[in-house]
Amino acid sequence: MGLTSNLKELHIAHNKIASSGLSLIMETLAKSNRSLKFLDVSYNVIDIGILRTLRLMLERNTTLNYLTISDLHKFNSRAVDSLSESLATSTGVKLVDFKKTTKSFFTAMEKGVNQLREHVGKPNIIFLKES
Repeated sequence: MGLTSNLKELHIAHNKIASSGLSLIMETLAKSNRSLKFLDVSYNVIDIGILRTLRLMLERNTTLNYLTISDLHKFNSRAVDSLSESLATSTGVKLVDFKKTTKSFFTAMEKGVNQLREHVGKPNIIFLKES
């Protein structure tokens, strides 16, 4: 068992962690953690480089209930669609808190993810947006 195997909460917001560092964190969580319930990675350097490992972590960590993240509105529509699919198929995520995002991005994610979830009979995810 690794150091992250029993981790239940990870709060690393506002640490100026680069995309490569966040990708390593997501990859490690995807490989070795099945108990994480809360993850806050907001206000770090979020760019397209993190998307693959974020999706992998969302798909593999079935216990994650709460995700706080920022700057996703910078991604193109293909990237947003792939993230929407990961959130829609996630068995654990119940609440996503978007920090520093646009209203149009927030609305599109909320509607898109929850329509996909309804289609497969899963309960809606609650989305929050920082004002």
